[in-house]
Amino acid sequence: MQVVSRVVLAVVATVTTPAISQELSAATLFPFEAQRVSIPMADGALLSALLFLPGPGRFPAIVTITQASLEKWQDSHFPLSSFSRSGDFAVVAVNTRGKRASRDNPPRGGTNPFGQDGYDVVEWVARQDWSNGRVGMWGGSNEGKNQYATAQAAPPHLVCIMPALTTPDTKEDQQLPRSYEQLYMGGVLRHELIDRLPPSSTAVRQVLSHPLDDPSFWKRRDPDAPTVTDIEVPVMAISAWFDNDVNRAGLRTFEALRSAAGEELRERHRLLIAPWIHNSMFSDGLHGQLRFDNTAEIYRQQEKRFFDHWLRRI
Repeated sequence: MQVVSRVVLAVVATVTTPAISQELSAATLFPFEAQRVSIPMADGALLSALLFLPGPGRFPAIVTITQASLEKWQDSHFPLSSFSRSGDFAVVAVNTRGKRASRDNPPRGGTNPFGQDGYDVVEWVARQDWSNGRVGMWGGSNEGKNQYATAQAAPPHLVCIMPALTTPDTKEDQQLPRSYEQLYMGGVLRHELIDRLPPSSTAVRQVLSHPLDDPSFWKRRDPDAPTVTDIEVPVMAISAWFDNDVNRAGLRTFEALRSAAGEELRERHRLLIAPWIHNSMFSDGLHGQLRFDNTAEIYRQQEKRFFDHWLRRI
């Protein structure tokens, strides 16, 4: 029951504030000019990014590392966030190595390559003359996974992360096999995760030939790979009742973070669960005959409180 006391459950709320229309453009909600920049990595690669500055001066920064096109990111979820229109933060959207505008970079080696790229991005941001040195991270799905990977790499200027609808397993960017509990939820095979792959592929054959939680197969792990024990910043994890694995991506991840943290950090972690589907935090929940009003506004309120507290010290 102690864990539950640290969880914010957004289930049903009456409408008190009009939801922001998803038809509004980035220019309407974030009327600051986007600058295209290249961020150097320690191995010589250059990651493409969009930089948004609300004006002259030094600001805390919010970073997203995404597989999506930067233009699509700029016009979709980003303008609906609480911070896009606040004028209080610099915002940096970076294309993941090997994707979109960063696709020409060679792979990076090591046990946590995405985390090492995130480390370089955070420290580059902190060195810029428009930065006050306090950096947070934000985003859902693969953007959330990049946050966990970066936090595990422990860049000195990373202050907090807000990953949504994902887990801190840095191995999951690869194809199957993954963890047993992801592919066999409660011992039942999740066909939606393997039916998209060729039945004759080695990965599918391996999964189908190991229907039990055999430690010799499923528990293999590089002993040098990072884990949640390496995360030393406050995490606000976002999860959804109607996403494909709320138990694993929400409750188990939150419990793992709290169990691995020291007493002070443990009390700083937060979990927000609401009736969304995957990456739908900016929409009120509508599932069949069930309607959940105002959940998008609740999300934005919690998002604003988290970043205002850790990045602006409010």
